[in-house]
Parts: sequence; structure tokens; C-alpha cells
Amino acid sequence: MVMTNEPTSQEAITRLERELDVSFPREYVEFLLDQNGGLPRSGVFTFDDNRSSVSFFGAYTGHDYNDVGEAARMYAGRLPSEFVPVGDDPGGNVVALAVDGADRGSIWFWDHENESADGVPTRDNMYKLASTLSEFIASLTLDPSADWA
Repeated sequence: MVMTNEPTSQEAITRLERELDVSFPREYVEFLLDQNGGLPRSGVFTFDDNRSSVSFFGAYTGHDYNDVGEAARMYAGRLPSEFVPVGDDPGGNVVALAVDGADRGSIWFWDHENESADGVPTRDNMYKLASTLSEFIASLTLDPSADWA
């Protein structure tokens, strides 16, 4: 990561899970304990002939713009209930983690410009990026225009 958040603890993650009424996959808990979100050096991903970049949220960062809990509250009722926002892109879209159901542990892109017109969250504006967080991170590529490239 080029930039990371302050470290977090297992106790803080457990508290966040209780607040959000979710159980994070172990791989995501380990990511939070190790990195607590941040901006990856290689952060570019592709989906459906599009390209974007990700910045990961952390747990209890103290900043609304990069905090998992704050993002989850902000997107409640907009994302399907089995997803938690774990990052975003420069366009205000969300990178989400499935925390329930058959896709538990998978990573998805949520396109805010194609939200359901009736206000009921669906997967119609979502694209599966990877089956696991580690698969998603491994697929990220370097942005040649970035200062640290």
C-alpha cells in the first residue's frame, strides 16, 4: 500500500461487525488487521470493458471518506443487504464485499450511475470482480500515470 490507515485490532473489528450486523470473511478480517485499508500501489482493475482504481476503506479510521462503518451506513438501502462497501473508486462508485449468501467473500463493483430507479437495491448495476479478496488484490495493476509508478 502506498498509504494505509492507522492500525486496528480484532476487538475493533468485532465491534464493527456487531454495529453492522455482519460477519466478515476471515480473509477480510486479516486484511484489516494487516493493512486496515489504504491506497494500493497497484490499484487499477478492469470490468466489462471499463477500467478504474480502488482505494480501500479501513475500520474506525476517524474519517468519513475512508471508513468501512461510515460507508456502510451511507450506502445502506442502496446496496443489496448482503454487501458491505470496502472501497471506492475516483468516480464515487463502490467496491463491495459479499458478506452473506453463495457469493460470500467475493468482490463486486457497484455502479452508482445505474442504481435502480425504484429505489430497491439489485445486482443489476453490479459486476463481480473476483471470487475472493486475495484474487482481487492479485489482479490489480499499476497505473502508469500515478506519481509512484
